[in-house]
Amino acid sequence: FPRTDMEALVRTKLKERIPEGRDLVDFDSSRVLYRLEQADTGVETARVVVKADAMSRLTSSNPALRPEALVSMSVDAAKQKLSAVDGVEFVEITLRPSWARKLPGQKDKIDMTIE
Repeated sequence: FPRTDMEALVRTKLKERIPEGRDLVDFDSSRVLYRLEQADTGVETARVVVKADAMSRLTSSNPALRPEALVSMSVDAAKQKLSAVDGVEFVEITLRPSWARKLPGQKDKIDMTIE
C-alpha cells in the first residue's frame, strides 16, 4: 500500500471524527504510528493499527458560535457562553452604540470575527 495513499486515508478518517464546527489543522503524517496486528500472505490481507494525533480549531460554522445563540444577551452572559465553548481562548465584545448593554435582538445585526 503506497505511503501517500495511507497518509490520505488517515487524514480522511481524522476529518470524519472531528465534530461539526471544527477543522483539522497541523496534521503531521511523520508522527503517525503504524503497527501490523495481523497478516495473511495467502489471501494478501493485513490488519494495521494506526495511531495518529492532530489538532483542530473552531470555525464560524460551529453551532455554539452562531449569532442566533447570542441574540438579546447581556455582554456578561454572552462572554460566559462563548468562553465555555471548548477551544475559545479569549472573548471580546464591542457594542455600538457604546451605551448599549445587550447584544442586538436580530441575528443579522451581530457580526462575529473568529481568529
